[in-house]
Amino acid sequence: MDYKITMFKRSFFRNQSSSLGASILAIAYAGSYLLGLVRDRTLAYYFPTAIKETYDAAFQVPDLIFNLFAAGILSAAVFLPIFRELVDEKEEEKAYSLASTLMNLISIIIIAIGLVCFFTMPALTKLIVPGFDPERQVLVTNLSRIMLLSPLLFGVSNVIGNILYSFKRFFSYGFAILLYNGSIILSIIFLQASLGIYSAAIGLVIGVLLHLVFRLIELSFTPFKYRFGIQLKSTEFWQLIKLAIPKTLGQITYQGNLFIFNRIGSLLQAGSISAFSYARNIQSFPVSLFGISLASAVFPDLSSQAAGREQTKLSASLQKSI
Repeated sequence: MDYKITMFKRSFFRNQSSSLGASILAIAYAGSYLLGLVRDRTLAYYFPTAIKETYDAAFQVPDLIFNLFAAGILSAAVFLPIFRELVDEKEEEKAYSLASTLMNLISIIIIAIGLVCFFTMPALTKLIVPGFDPERQVLVTNLSRIMLLSPLLFGVSNVIGNILYSFKRFFSYGFAILLYNGSIILSIIFLQASLGIYSAAIGLVIGVLLHLVFRLIELSFTPFKYRFGIQLKSTEFWQLIKLAIPKTLGQITYQGNLFIFNRIGSLLQAGSISAFSYARNIQSFPVSLFGISLASAVFPDLSSQAAGREQTKLSASLQKSI
């Protein structure tokens, strides 16, 4: 048994090269988006357009919480250069303290904001989808309240994902999302008869939990050590906050666009919000498969080369990737 565990660890839970990482991420992203299309097809098959649309609209508030209070600061472009530089300079204690601070602080913020949104969700729903009839607004409210668990779990999982990413551990970083979409599909198939559209929301929460657990397993094979507490006096923390501002502003703009699309879509014929959601998912497929997978795989090397002032290697890596 110990031998099998060791072989599994050596095969999957280990550092990978950029080229292997790009292949892993390309396969993972392709699988994820194919499952995403299957998820959308499964939703459309089992539920009427008007009901499926409530599920799409219910994403607005949980997505907004995650993107405004976590996505910017957890962007690999923000987190990785600082964390990687500390590790490369043998400042592991500072690096692990920084990652733990983010994990703890984001959890507290998301829980606090989530509680406020939970109790004000009926009013938020009317603001987001004013064109829905009262019955569908109640459904959106209930679905959103269930989904409010997802920003918290995704926030912690993304901190862990960035740590794995910095150590060039791409396996669970990429493949965790397959568990997320797979859970939604299976929940709909096996639970929709008894729970209706709530089966999709429950599947989503289970999927995010599996997403987190899968990454936690691989994290246990790294040198990372979790730290309790929040170190706000750290120079690196405030450097990270400064770098996160442009990304967060971009997220505010993007979420504002989605809010407008959902609000207008709710006033149009049934299915308008879902149609826009389908189009977004299809549009993002080639970008994620060919662009994000390669960029994600090479970014740890670029960060280390930039931190080490290795300009020749940095230029070569960048040109090769392009």
